[in-house]
Amino acid sequence: MPNYTLHYFNGRGRAECMRMMFHMAGVKYMDKRYEFSDWDRCRNDFPCNYLPCLEMDGGMRMPETMSICRYLAREFGIKARGPLDDKGFYPKSSMDMFRCDYICDCFYEIMDDYMRYFHWKNGRFRYNWMEGGMMGSNMGSSGMMMGSNMGSSGMMGSGGMMGSGGMMGSGGMMGSGGMMGSGGMMGSGGMMGSGGMMGSGGMMGSGGMMGSGDCDYEKYMHWRYMNSFNRIMPFMERTLCMRNGGSKWFMGDQMMWCDMMFYCCMENMYNSYPNMFSSYPKMMALYNRFASYPKIASYMKSRCMTNW
Repeated sequence: MPNYTLHYFNGRGRAECMRMMFHMAGVKYMDKRYEFSDWDRCRNDFPCNYLPCLEMDGGMRMPETMSICRYLAREFGIKARGPLDDKGFYPKSSMDMFRCDYICDCFYEIMDDYMRYFHWKNGRFRYNWMEGGMMGSNMGSSGMMMGSNMGSSGMMGSGGMMGSGGMMGSGGMMGSGGMMGSGGMMGSGGMMGSGGMMGSGGMMGSGGMMGSGDCDYEKYMHWRYMNSFNRIMPFMERTLCMRNGGSKWFMGDQMMWCDMMFYCCMENMYNSYPNMFSSYPKMMALYNRFASYPKIASYMKSRCMTNW
């Protein structure tokens, strides 16, 4: 049995489903947490500069949330106790695996959009924008990121790899009449005009997604998260009802990791906006049933509780 270290920020977020599986399976691991202020110092230590990351014996570090979750769900199948003895956290048949996977992926899509919106508002990305990190002092007035090789009106300005008009401006790889117009990455004459998502001033110009302030981007991320939620949730309610009329678990009689992913996806949103879930009574009954499950209830009493 490998020795595990789970690397993630000091929050529940994308890593909580993994922590639940460790607890349910009775497998010891090190829960290594990082503050956002630490991340720039250690990000290059991780594959793809990404968390969560699962470290095993020999220093092997594996990235990607869903890949880690699926590995643990399969690995812990034979180690689970109680009602999980015969199946573990992951189904055995190909079609049940398919069903379990798409349920997990649907909820992760909602979670991913929510987390991006949340972090923009309250976490590292907002901090860096305001305090001079990756999106701070190196940002020009109308482009995304400005440095010594990046001009004032585009991603890479005069003297850089790309010409004076923007990412691919006049004199650059694509001239003023090309796919990307004279005003920036997608400028006033380009694929997206001055009123589009990417406006006239640069990669994300003054009228675009990241314009004179961050409010347009915040609105877009909120719209994206709500669009994912409203598109996916009705299907998930129907999916739950396909087995036992929705009275037990997503896969039927056994709790599996798709139920854990469901709960972890919903927890922050439900605590903040419970009225959003009034149209999904079967899933809300599952939410409460999951929280009262003995091993889950004991985990939630002992876990490190954070704001997100």
